[in-house]
Amino acid sequence: MRTFPSRPLREVRVSWVRQNCCGVFAVATVDVEPGPPGFAVEVAGGAVRDPDAHRETAPVFTAALAEGFRAELAARCPRVPLAVTVVVRELVIHPVDSTEHAFRTAGRCAAAEALDRLHGAAPTPVRRAPGRTSTKG
Repeated sequence: MRTFPSRPLREVRVSWVRQNCCGVFAVATVDVEPGPPGFAVEVAGGAVRDPDAHRETAPVFTAALAEGFRAELAARCPRVPLAVTVVVRELVIHPVDSTEHAFRTAGRCAAAEALDRLHGAAPTPVRRAPGRTSTKG
């Protein structure tokens, strides 16, 4: 039986941002790599912009990103065994507008993007909060 992912995916980038309203800001770039059986998350050195300012929130938002990624895989591929390491290459945190929910949603979008790429779809550079605009990075 095949496992997820069947090949490495580089620079899966997602922005879950709603402008004009507080509380929705999550930007992340991850690499999705085949790994040992199960699900693992690593944070690359230098991934968090301004790590001193986000010392307390970065681990919480990284965990939310991972939770969302795993939940999307479970929903879309419930019978596919996981052998994946998600390497967080960039995590952009807004001091006011970032929330666990925003990063959880960004994680779901990143997993959806990874699945789409594995099935031959062209990369979607930005995921947007419904009804609002979003910008890269």
